Amino acid sequence: MNSKRLLSSRELGRWVAAELDGAADSHFICRTITNEIDRWFKAGIPQETLYRLAEEPPQSGTARYDALIEGIVARVFATHAYTAPAWTRQTHLAEAWAPWGDVLTDDAWYLRSVLNTPAELLQKGVIFDKRNLVRL
Repeated sequence: MNSKRLLSSRELGRWVAAELDGAADSHFICRTITNEIDRWFKAGIPQETLYRLAEEPPQSGTARYDALIEGIVARVFATHAYTAPAWTRQTHLAEAWAPWGDVLTDDAWYLRSVLNTPAELLQKGVIFDKRNLVRL
């Protein structure tokens, strides 16, 4: 997935759907999504290019990953003070999901993760610490 060109959210959505068809590794999928979207942050791309990259992806077949992609893309737009595409507001999980924490039973971990989750993800029911969106 580490191509020189930036992958669009549509291409990323197709890749996630294909990964979910096989033996899905949620940690690998989440790392790949965050690494690719992080490249949008660091590319310093103009608004028109950002909107082209944010074309609506196909549904992955799993609401959790749809919500994750929507939330991360919405976060990119919020970071740049742009209005996120309408499709980023489609999926809302009925039950909270934390991709990195398979179990939400540790109260301290859960509270810290919720407090560090960007609003764009939290509103969807995805607990995803903002530090996961940064590549060193």
